[in-house]
Amino acid sequence: MTTDDVAVWRVPADGLTVAAWRSRLAALDPAVAVVVCVAADPAGPDGGPDPISARSELGAADAVVTVAPVVDAVKRVERRGGHEVVVGEVDRSGLARPGLPQVVRRRALEDALAAETEASGPTAMTAAMVVARQGGTVRARR
Repeated sequence: MTTDDVAVWRVPADGLTVAAWRSRLAALDPAVAVVVCVAADPAGPDGGPDPISARSELGAADAVVTVAPVVDAVKRVERRGGHEVVVGEVDRSGLARPGLPQVVRRRALEDALAAETEASGPTAMTAAMVVARQGGTVRARR
């Protein structure tokens, strides 16, 4: 779906490969400046910001990713005497789990993908992850 200069794409929660992102961008109308990624799974989170707020939500950032607090216990593990042992818990207060929807500037995604190779990113990545890996500014949204 495309509205004005905003496209809404359904994507898997774990993202797409570099080749798949490039393919989608190549097929995109040149007038599109912002891409909103929402869940491909109908049972997953739907929607995302409306096209008008998607542009304003970016502000000066290259991308905005929806995050949720990490609620599972996270343990710090060290190797001692040939075994791994739990040595403590990780403070989760600064941790967040990325999710959908995500809003990304098309140009930021194109620039980031230009720096990626299939060897550097053959596994699935979200749009915001691709942008962040190349030094783009990604804002968190709860």
